Amino acid sequence: MVAAVIVPVLRADAARNRARVLEAAVRLLGERGLEVTMQEIADAAGVGVGTVFRRFATKDDLVSAVVEDRVHEMLDLAREALDCSDASPFDAFASCFVAITELHVRHRGVMEALAGTDYCVPVSDAARGELRTCVGALIERAIDDGAMRRDVRVDDIPSLVCAISRLGGSSGDARIEGSDDTWRRACTIFLDGLRVRA
Repeated sequence: MVAAVIVPVLRADAARNRARVLEAAVRLLGERGLEVTMQEIADAAGVGVGTVFRRFATKDDLVSAVVEDRVHEMLDLAREALDCSDASPFDAFASCFVAITELHVRHRGVMEALAGTDYCVPVSDAARGELRTCVGALIERAIDDGAMRRDVRVDDIPSLVCAISRLGGSSGDARIEGSDDTWRRACTIFLDGLRVRA
């Protein structure tokens, strides 16, 4: 007989605190990157740092939870692009690419965490694996439609998203090289290079 797995349910106040910590972490990681401390996240969430550590034993655990949320957001974008029947296959891929790049620009700390792996988006779990599959399907459709270069590979995309997103940010941030206009123009140039002209 297999023992039942009991999943602990957080009390309402504990669940609220966890949500506040995650919200603060998303904001601060997006603004300042991975250098933000657990104490600063606790202060921004309006809770004690002990509360943060009760929900997330290490900073890596907290960053992983934030990254996981962003991966699911990227997956939703890819699914929407696949389901879009109004756009051409190339335009569906392009809209997904720009949207995912913008997500990276908005959440720089998440981008840094993803970029610290062999691939910007690891494929070790179901959500990341499905993201890779969806983006691959978008590429395959565009190639089959004759609109995209045949040498494009799904594994090319994460590193390109990360590279272009580093051009985003405000001019007041010395660690970011460009601006909103810079990364968007880079997307346009990159996508133009993938397109097959009649």
